[in-house]
Amino acid sequence: MTPKQQKVYEYIVSYTAKNGREPSTLIIAKHFNVSHQSIQQHIKSLFKKQYLRKREYIPQGEYEVVHR
Repeated sequence: MTPKQQKVYEYIVSYTAKNGREPSTLIIAKHFNVSHQSIQQHIKSLFKKQYLRKREYIPQGEYEVVHR
């Protein structure tokens, strides 16, 4: 995991613990003051590395944290 991916992952874990749900990519992008596309790339990498997984039963394709 790259340092930027680590920061995004840690933010997702923290946000989820505080709010009871995962943040949208727009919320994450706003937090880090980066583009939505940049966050989508980080999340895609986190899926590939199995730090996140898609929730199959949610039509919007939201994700959940995989506790490692």
